Amino acid sequence: MAPMDWPRAERAAKRVVGRRSRLTRLLGAAALLASRPGVTLGRVRSDLEAMMRMVRETSAGRYRHLPRRTLLAVVGGLVYFVSTLDLIPDIIPVLGFVDDIAVLAWVAHQVRRDLAAYLSWEAGVGAPVDGEIVDAEPPAES
Repeated sequence: MAPMDWPRAERAAKRVVGRRSRLTRLLGAAALLASRPGVTLGRVRSDLEAMMRMVRETSAGRYRHLPRRTLLAVVGGLVYFVSTLDLIPDIIPVLGFVDDIAVLAWVAHQVRRDLAAYLSWEAGVGAPVDGEIVDAEPPAES
C-alpha cells in the first residue's frame, strides 16, 4: 500500500527526473538531511545511501540499466524525505522522521530487485580483471 501523500511525491518526481540540476539539488538536500545530527534512519540508512548513489550514477549516464518506473519511485521517495509537508512534520523530535523512514522503507521494498542489480553492478565497477598472469617466455631448461 502506497503512503498517503505518495501521488504528490510521484508528480514531483516526474518534474525532477530529466532535469539534472533539480536532481542534483534533490540528492544534495537528501544527503544533507540524512547527515544532520539527530536524524536516525536505522536500517533504512544503507538503502537510502544506495538509492541515492543509484540515482546519481543513472543521472550521470554511467548506470544504464535502471527502469524509469524505479527511477521515479526512488526520486519520489527522496522528494517525500526532503519535503517539509510530511504527514508528521520533521521538527517534532523522534516522531518527525517516522513517516519518512516508512516511505523510504516502502520505496526500497518496491525497488529491491533493481537496487540489488545496481549494487552488483557497483561492486563490479573498477574491479580487476579476473585472469591468470602468464610469463611471456618459457622457463629455461636445466
